[in-house]
Formats: sequence, C-alpha cells, structure tokens
Amino acid sequence: MSSYAKPIEIKNTSRHYSDEQKKKFKADLKKMYDEEKQIVRGRFLCFEPRGGSVTFVYRKYEWEHPVQYTFQDGEEYDVPLGVARHLNGIDITAKGVNGNINSCAYPVHAYQQDGSGRPAVTVGEHIRRYAFQTTSGTTVV
Repeated sequence: MSSYAKPIEIKNTSRHYSDEQKKKFKADLKKMYDEEKQIVRGRFLCFEPRGGSVTFVYRKYEWEHPVQYTFQDGEEYDVPLGVARHLNGIDITAKGVNGNINSCAYPVHAYQQDGSGRPAVTVGEHIRRYAFQTTSGTTVV
C-alpha cells in the first residue's frame, strides 16, 4: 500500500447570487466602509523589535486609493478605524473566522497527535508583531 495521500475531488464552489443579494452585499460593504473610515486616536505598539517602526501600504476596499503609513513604537497617531483594526489583526468583513485574521502576527507551529497517535503539525499560537491601542475611547473591535 502506498503512503501517498489520495487525490481529492475538487468541487466547483462558485456561487451565483441574485441581483437582490448583490445589492444587499454592496450595501453591507458600504456600511462597513463608512464605519472603518472614522478617525481614531491611539498609540502604536511595536513588539518586534521593541522600540521599532513599520512602514506599510494599506488599501482594503477596491474603490480606495492606497495610502502609505509609517509608525514608530510608542507614538500617538490619528488613523482610520480600518487601519487600527488591521494592526490588531481584525477584519470585520471576515465573518467566517469571527473577524480574527491575525494580520501583523506570525504563526508558531506545534506538534500534536492525531486520532491514530501520529504527530501532526498545527498552529500553536500567533505572535503579535504590532498593535494599535486607542486612546480616544473608541473600541477597535
């Protein structure tokens, strides 16, 4: 018997949505965008390396223009709520994972035993590299 994995059948997962559903999706997305463009004040925290800085380009919605951000550890900034959420690993459009996308974090793998007692690699935890702590009283979640 071969130790190779058996091929799996790939099913067509494309969905066809009605015009009514598409209108609802666009309205929901617009509502999320309006919420995430609100400006919040907060402190940028850099965990790796401590006292470090980061520069990145952010663009979440297709109609937005890319914007470059540069942050220094411990400094206060006024940023859109969507950027603060990105730094904290949250995306409200990712409902399938409760909004937890672990952006700005990296996985640490661990070994666990599967049902038959063989070792299997899993993600043990995610290590945060950056965070944005609001000081304006606005919750980021």
